[in-house]
Amino acid sequence: MVDWQAIFDEIPVGTSEADLDKLFTSALLYEGLGFKKTEVSKSKGFRNRNNSKKKNIIPDYACYRKSDSFSHPILVVEHKSVNKNLIGQAIQEVREQMAVSSAQFGLATNGLQLQLWQRHGAISVLRTPLYNLSASNIEQILSEIRARLESPRRALTAMFWAKKGGVGKTTMTANLGAALAQEQDAKVLLVNFDLQGDLNTLTGFPQMWDYTPPVTMQEALDDAATGVGEVRPDHLIREQSFEVRRSRLPGQALFGSSQIYKLYVIPGDESIKSVERRGPEGTAQMTALQDLLEEACGHYDYIFIDASPSWIPFGKMAAHASDILIPVIDDSKFAVEAVKDLRTRYLTSEEFQEEDETSEPPMVYGCIVNCLFQGETGENSVKRVREQLEEFDIEWRDWVMGRYAETVKSIDAQKPVVFKSPNNKATKNFLSLANSIFVDSSK
Repeated sequence: MVDWQAIFDEIPVGTSEADLDKLFTSALLYEGLGFKKTEVSKSKGFRNRNNSKKKNIIPDYACYRKSDSFSHPILVVEHKSVNKNLIGQAIQEVREQMAVSSAQFGLATNGLQLQLWQRHGAISVLRTPLYNLSASNIEQILSEIRARLESPRRALTAMFWAKKGGVGKTTMTANLGAALAQEQDAKVLLVNFDLQGDLNTLTGFPQMWDYTPPVTMQEALDDAATGVGEVRPDHLIREQSFEVRRSRLPGQALFGSSQIYKLYVIPGDESIKSVERRGPEGTAQMTALQDLLEEACGHYDYIFIDASPSWIPFGKMAAHASDILIPVIDDSKFAVEAVKDLRTRYLTSEEFQEEDETSEPPMVYGCIVNCLFQGETGENSVKRVREQLEEFDIEWRDWVMGRYAETVKSIDAQKPVVFKSPNNKATKNFLSLANSIFVDSSK
């Protein structure tokens, strides 16, 4: 039995990284998390193929399971000396270590705080809050971390959001999901949580005011909010099959080839409007979508939420349920400032912890800039967006999607353009975009 009180007494603020390693981190790994010494490698370097200037990444610990091949660690650990100001550096470094080593989890600590991250393809996401450690709570925290390590969450939940209509948010949601289903053989669940309800028609369902589900979205959310638990995600989810026909190539059959792909959808229905009329009803209502989708996280690779531009209650409810938030914007000042509002107003820890003191907001994971490119004008648009985002200290990634007529028209096609027109230029852009955002290119 570890005497955690004695350990914390020996690591006051200012304790060096070497002493923290000897007094705390080793106990955390071996006694706390149950790794054997044969499963732990200290200061092992991993080759960084993405940065020629920093060729090797060396976590403090790389932890394996004997049942694994030892090629990729299950957990990398980065610790810093006992100083609250250093936890951010530890988190930044452990996320980089996860990407380079292909570790499934990363743990950052400074002896005062601790946080666990999980890698999902190219993306690392929070799996615990940033815990403040003490002798009284560390056993409970370690128990949660052990459970996370033993049962990794399958799904990455992404919320697509725009403060204005017409920027292609719903089209992005459906087509990126279709691209992952087609190219990665991923099981994708799309959730229509937008009052406009265009995701319904884009995935082959009636418009939301004509769609009659066996259980309404409002009934499901009320059930989740009250904790009754009678309504499960399966009661709402509908499987939809799409036939993809490819043009005939030399040597192929007369009519080319075709293949069936599946998407899973929670279509919107009219009852969702009553959520807006009633407004937020406290903690349970704000976390109701999260509670409703929790079971589905174990059955899908990706859950994409097409969120309403209205932040209260729809946006915030979707954010509580999401690991990451991807804004879809055009090059207008209004759209870019909306992303700033996400960081400064909507997605703060204080705002989220009003409902749940352990809750953390989803990360704003780059932006998708969706605008009409016309030579130099288009390049200048992207440059302007980049500069504005950098002013707001928002991480920029080169996720740019040109808007093509075929993309916009696909809304009326009862299927995503990725499935409708596999050789279309827009389809190729969607496939490339999905790969650059979600897929681990190091594999």
